[in-house]
Amino acid sequence: MTFKMRACIALSGITFLSLVAAQAQDYQQKAPPYSDGTRPYGERVQTDGKYKFIPPQKGDQRGPCPALNALANHGYLPRSGVGTVYDFVWAMKAGLGVAPDLGSFLALYGVFVTGNGIKFSIGGPTNETGHGSGLIYSHNIYESDASIFRGDKYLYHGDNYHLQMFNFGPFYKNRTRDYPKDLIIDFRLARITHSLFYNPYFCCMPIACDLVAAGNYIFTYSLFANFTYPEGVVTRQVLRYFYSVYPLDSDGDDLEYKPGWERFPSNWYKRPSSDEYTFAAFLLDVIDNAKRHPGVVKFGCNAGKVNSFVGIDVGDLTGGLFNAATLLKGNNLICFWYQILQAVIPHGARSQLLDVYAELDKTFRLPAISGLGCPQLTKYDKSLFDQFPGYAEQYK
Repeated sequence: MTFKMRACIALSGITFLSLVAAQAQDYQQKAPPYSDGTRPYGERVQTDGKYKFIPPQKGDQRGPCPALNALANHGYLPRSGVGTVYDFVWAMKAGLGVAPDLGSFLALYGVFVTGNGIKFSIGGPTNETGHGSGLIYSHNIYESDASIFRGDKYLYHGDNYHLQMFNFGPFYKNRTRDYPKDLIIDFRLARITHSLFYNPYFCCMPIACDLVAAGNYIFTYSLFANFTYPEGVVTRQVLRYFYSVYPLDSDGDDLEYKPGWERFPSNWYKRPSSDEYTFAAFLLDVIDNAKRHPGVVKFGCNAGKVNSFVGIDVGDLTGGLFNAATLLKGNNLICFWYQILQAVIPHGARSQLLDVYAELDKTFRLPAISGLGCPQLTKYDKSLFDQFPGYAEQYK
């Protein structure tokens, strides 16, 4: 498949950003879903039979995303860890309650930035996907520093895909029963602060840091929660299972990490089908997270020394189209993401967009494409990051 065709497929995902603004605004204006106390219970996810847990076998790919690892270990994704866009969208819907619009964007972005335009690997490169592909090789593109429990690439000698007990242990032992949303959101502040003070090559890139990396934390409370309770609860068991951490004693405080063994609890309920996690809901969560700790997530990198962060002005990055003071107002942040993604896609590839979108729609009945009315980005100066060793990954 040519680069032009791969770009076209990725652009299908970009269109989702152009259709969620109105949804998000409408979502904000309404009362919270089920605020009258009638929220339904979740739906049990099958974890036996063809979907029983089988740890990865020799040659199977597993990587930095615990949700995708769990889906592969239960057979919702191909157990090899390599799949098509359709495979990923279906698996996220069936196993996690992710709406097809969000699932399609995540899958299409993965295929474009880490795969070969048809498939991508949740781990490293394969014969199917080509050299240098896979989520493990997507640092500062799909995978990012200051993950919820993984280590920064520099701090662990290039290992950006294994959970680090140094990060997981203190958070896990902070509670004895469950882990509320606010605790998880605040933990991101702690992780970013740690990276700034210990990783001389820490970087925060547009899309990878402010959108995709935020999903590490948001998905933990919005998708991993057990909806045997109507509101969903992240219990100790849920946290351990989804992050492949197993107790070595009856008290559950002596822990062992088993790489690639992520799984669903045996009595685990995903979000109800009437409340699947949509792209609009995800974007609102991203914005709410940013507003809770304003100024924490800033574009830029450490300059080769710890605590030497140099920020990149949003105005300089976008030729003055956006600025930091207004980025969280109205649709500006969504427009920013939309325009950055548009900037990296060749204009000639866009004519094939509707055909690809229509193919997805045959199965998943996606929302109609509509415009945001965003201002036109004429400049995206990513060369501003060239000065940082963490961006160039010179520490490999």
